[in-house]
Amino acid sequence: MKQPQRKPNLPNPEPIAVRDVEWVVLTPETVPKGNYIFFALSPEDYKDLALIQADTLRWVKEALWRLNYYREADKDTETPEDEPSGE
Repeated sequence: MKQPQRKPNLPNPEPIAVRDVEWVVLTPETVPKGNYIFFALSPEDYKDLALIQADTLRWVKEALWRLNYYREADKDTETPEDEPSGE
């Protein structure tokens, strides 16, 4: 009788889709005419947004590092009986 697999297979995370964003600095002279919606941030809020993005990127990099670390550590602990017999 074949024993159930003790460790689940961990999938590789899907890559993040990077989308281009067009940033426009508006001044009273450069406000476009037409049907637009504008979002604005104060300098302090912009700084907070940048810090949030930096923290998120740091968290993702650390999570990926940990995932890879434990995958490699798991490979080191495998024994020949862990390998499928091909039956």
